[in-house]
Amino acid sequence: MTRSSAIICLLLIFCVSFSIKAEEKLNILLEGPEDVIHVGDVTQLDLTMWPIEKLKNINLQKLEGQTIGESLVVISVKRPSVSQNNEQAVETKIRGVFLQEAELPSEIEIEKEKINLMKRSIAVTGEVAQIKKLNVFQQADAREMSWGWPILLLICSAVGLRYFLVKRNKKNRDLEAFQKEENFWRGKLKAADSRQEYEHLYAAREKWSKKLNPPSRELIGFCQALEKIQYKKEWNEEEEQQIKQTINELRRRTLM
Repeated sequence: MTRSSAIICLLLIFCVSFSIKAEEKLNILLEGPEDVIHVGDVTQLDLTMWPIEKLKNINLQKLEGQTIGESLVVISVKRPSVSQNNEQAVETKIRGVFLQEAELPSEIEIEKEKINLMKRSIAVTGEVAQIKKLNVFQQADAREMSWGWPILLLICSAVGLRYFLVKRNKKNRDLEAFQKEENFWRGKLKAADSRQEYEHLYAAREKWSKKLNPPSRELIGFCQALEKIQYKKEWNEEEEQQIKQTINELRRRTLM
């Protein structure tokens, strides 16, 4: 091979290598935590990006407030730094919320730059989050502010509101049940007019006394009067009048 032929071959090899390198796309690797990620939970992912020479015009903060695919809303992106393991790559951490179990895309775009997206150790489980349209925040200028705290506040507020509503509804149900039972026993006490009804009130005294909170003196008087004669086959007129007198006094002090 002549000297000129050797030079031409070297030039061709150089041009091919340069062309391949020039066409090399940016790559992003997202790594999840060891534990399973639950839909709707704020989680942190490791992000590695390379080759470093193609990162000059890429601002990773542009991801803040964006939705990757149909599942991952990016809340915040830390300032990247050169990887300690590979000087041709940069590393950072992002925080985000998965809205559903859908797979992340194999390619994303940042500032019109097509970037390969690879995933490792990202296992998501759970039902579709109700906040699926969080990408509404993209309507604001994500370049001038981070949506990290607003989104976190939104999520915390939603959880707090749900807790408050559940507690309030439970309290209302408990109060409604209490009032219903109270009205039931008030009706029983007010209407009692036979031996069977008197004895029923006596047997259930622990239940209704907690609802109506009768004065102890009148309640004890009624119970003692009934205990004296409850095992008799029949009550005479005097005994019946004594019971009526004690229960009338109990009504007057309890239902007033």
